[in-house]
Amino acid sequence: MNNVIQQFMWQWQPHFRIGVQVLADMSLEKIGARLDPQVVLVGIADDSTVEYPICIEPEGGQLKPGHLAGIEERASQLYQEDPEGQIWHSDPEVDAAQDARLRGRARGTAIAEAIEASDAIPGKRCLASSGSRVSGFVVHVVVAVDQQAFDSLPALEDEDVDLFPAPSSFTRQLIRLVLSEASAALQVPDPSSDGIRRSAEDIVREAAERFFAGCLYRTRNFYLSSAFNALNAVTTRAYEGAGAAGRLLLVSPDHSGIEVITRLALPVDLNAERAVRKLLQTTDPRFALLVHDGGIYGLGHLKVGEDQGDVFEIAVTAHATWELRRGSETMLRVAYGRASLPSPMLNVTAVVDTIDRVFGSGADVDVLVSLISAATTAGHGTTLVISADAPGEAARLAGSATLLVPDTLTPELLSRYAEMDGAVLIDPGGICHAVGVILDGQAHNRGDPARGSRYNSSIRYEASASAPTVVVVVSEDGGADVVPKPRLRIHRLTVLDAVTRLESSMDPEDPGIFSDAFDAVKDLAFYLSAEQCEQVNKMSKEEQERRMSSNSISIVWQEFSPHTDMNDSYFLD
Repeated sequence: MNNVIQQFMWQWQPHFRIGVQVLADMSLEKIGARLDPQVVLVGIADDSTVEYPICIEPEGGQLKPGHLAGIEERASQLYQEDPEGQIWHSDPEVDAAQDARLRGRARGTAIAEAIEASDAIPGKRCLASSGSRVSGFVVHVVVAVDQQAFDSLPALEDEDVDLFPAPSSFTRQLIRLVLSEASAALQVPDPSSDGIRRSAEDIVREAAERFFAGCLYRTRNFYLSSAFNALNAVTTRAYEGAGAAGRLLLVSPDHSGIEVITRLALPVDLNAERAVRKLLQTTDPRFALLVHDGGIYGLGHLKVGEDQGDVFEIAVTAHATWELRRGSETMLRVAYGRASLPSPMLNVTAVVDTIDRVFGSGADVDVLVSLISAATTAGHGTTLVISADAPGEAARLAGSATLLVPDTLTPELLSRYAEMDGAVLIDPGGICHAVGVILDGQAHNRGDPARGSRYNSSIRYEASASAPTVVVVVSEDGGADVVPKPRLRIHRLTVLDAVTRLESSMDPEDPGIFSDAFDAVKDLAFYLSAEQCEQVNKMSKEEQERRMSSNSISIVWQEFSPHTDMNDSYFLD
């Protein structure tokens, strides 16, 4: 295998790119964004002695240096048009640092524009870092995502308010933080993937906090910095045994479209959890608590027909769950402190994908989707079990279920059966076999203690099922969880790159490189083929023997075997 890099910037450039790729994949997956991210490194030489003035990693892809012709001219134009360039700092060092930042940002934007305009990575929206110097190059990290999917996500106008950062979307801010982490990792000498220090969970939480802060800035509230954490605390607090529910409006007291029904003598700080939770009981679909920089200042509503561009609603929809909305559009959802994109009550694409991967051609997808849709609009929680062995499961669970003469389940009947305690059991063709089913299953560590018994019993049942099974758990508000949630689909090349990196990392001068490369493979262990498992195990054994023969510290790495659930459906290509 030829591992020689022609467009050479530094020796670990493929490994670094894979590390950023994994961070982007996992961060976007956690918020529910199916954007098929692809990471590319673009190096612009700042040393005239290098062979390639522009280097691209991966060099074997469709993107070529020729696609980036003219980026310097475009970057100069963007720099000249940047309104921040009109700000002058009296401190020469601060002024120079700002100038360098603006020039780097302009070139990153020019690179992103050039890639989008080329036919090298079609159908992609690109975001690029401002560049970091590595071994004679300024390296820009580019994250390219599915343009149609990205542009369909909820977004606001502009990116700042009077030069205060106000990200236009939660997803855009998340990708920016991935790029920021990549830029920081490039600052270490000879950077590899081990320079990526932050977890996907950290990236998601900070992105949510920054996006939320930007929404506050849009209401001219520049002081309520702890509001995100305060809302998480308030919504987890019960009041006289009841879970949280209600509405808050983030709006300036001077807003012409606000009608204040009751004004508090003194504002209530959002961090005063008990007081805020008590006040939340006074809200309803018409009246909301009014919030600005001092806290809650009254009860009121937005007048009909008024512009809602600088007014945001916090809708507390369930215990420990709230949504950030502008008008009728939900921008962000936070449940039990975990931020995600708003999803429709039923993500049809995800449901169809799961059904296809579990049952293949043996399912009537249209019928199943219509039944699941009916369950989400029934107005109460329910559980729908789809089993490839529904007759056998009905017989096995007969002691804790009401058996039916198998017949086609209609949405109308499902709505009636959903009134009963227990699950509705159907086969992949939509034939109902039992209702009021009490699910069993062995205990394991895949549950979520923050969720209710309905969800966790469904997790246990699906994990213990002997036949292919999909369980749909519908909450009281119509939200649907589909179990199982298949692992992320990734590109085969991501796995191949990780194994190739391991192969090239057996360096006796720097034994830590192999460990870092092995960790990257371990993160992708589920996707390894039998041949790749054998290849990785062989390399691990050779590395261990080499260390023992040289009296180095020996590490026993785990052995891999192909995962029984893995198949080609987990690959995008």
